[in-house]
Amino acid sequence: MGAETARKEYRQWPVELLRGLLRRYSPSGKEQHAVEFLAATMEEAGWETSIDEAGNFVGERGPKFGPRRIVFLGHVDTVAGEIPLRESEGLLHGRGAVDAKGPLAAFLAAATRAQLPTDLRVTCVGAVEEEAASSKGARHVLDKYRPDFLIVGEPSGWDTLCVGYRGNCHVQLRVEQDKTHGASGVASAATQACRFWQAALAAAETQKQGDKVTEQASVDVAAFNTESDGLKESATIRLDIRTPPNHDAAALRAALDAAVPPTGKLEIVENLPPFRGSKAGPLVREFLKAIRAAGGKPRFSFKAGTSDMNIVAPAWKCPSVAYGPGDSSLDHTPNEHISLDEFLRSLEVLRRVLEGLK
Repeated sequence: MGAETARKEYRQWPVELLRGLLRRYSPSGKEQHAVEFLAATMEEAGWETSIDEAGNFVGERGPKFGPRRIVFLGHVDTVAGEIPLRESEGLLHGRGAVDAKGPLAAFLAAATRAQLPTDLRVTCVGAVEEEAASSKGARHVLDKYRPDFLIVGEPSGWDTLCVGYRGNCHVQLRVEQDKTHGASGVASAATQACRFWQAALAAAETQKQGDKVTEQASVDVAAFNTESDGLKESATIRLDIRTPPNHDAAALRAALDAAVPPTGKLEIVENLPPFRGSKAGPLVREFLKAIRAAGGKPRFSFKAGTSDMNIVAPAWKCPSVAYGPGDSSLDHTPNEHISLDEFLRSLEVLRRVLEGLK
């Protein structure tokens, strides 16, 4: 077999695994076909596979009662908006190529090829509903594992380690009152909801830790609705408040409570605190070595969004990073695509990491 033929065969299966995942459109709540594909495909590749009660794909390799365990937590679901699968000039286009089927496929391929340490159990979870507020898949496994190492499958770039994310507080205010006249001087339900939004913006400004986006709190209007039957009126506003590390959560909550109008009701839909992991330790050390060995100059990042890392890393309290191929600026966009060269580079980085965790 020639060298070129060997290279083609080496890359064929991982890329076909990724293509197979991308062909199965799986927005949050509709992940079944993608999960079933993973379970069948990885069982053929020698993994122990199952689908748990939440609908997560679970694949395992290594000694069943090995003293050490590494969990890779990726997610199978995507945001809505199907993108036809196509390849052009080394780029693979499809919904989830970056966020986050690319990282999931890279890890599964890497762990299949790796010569694992004899005492290391590898567990790969393809979680459901990461893109939904429920984070159903991650919450389901929260009490099932206490791993020694955690890799969260999110696009960081093949030569970059993400060590944390801002938090996200989802809040919803509903204002209900008798219908008002525009000239009465009584603020409408919609006006009061908008004033609450302005108060949230002012409260976020007080949480500023620095000039970087990741050092600031931000407020995004996720939804705004008004209703009226001519007698009663209502307004509902939902805000996503991103919070930096070391922010004053109590002060932020107090400011929100103080801004609730007399006829309003505030609901905290979800509150994910920010998480920042360490840039040191055995897991980071193996990643740095692996990236350098693959010809890269390792970098660190802290992301402005959130991920399942915010849920599991604080609970598991083990060395944790987020890692995966892809440009995260393409997340959720109609032009989502991944470089196959980067995908394969990240696969090699992950293989070296797994083999190096002695």
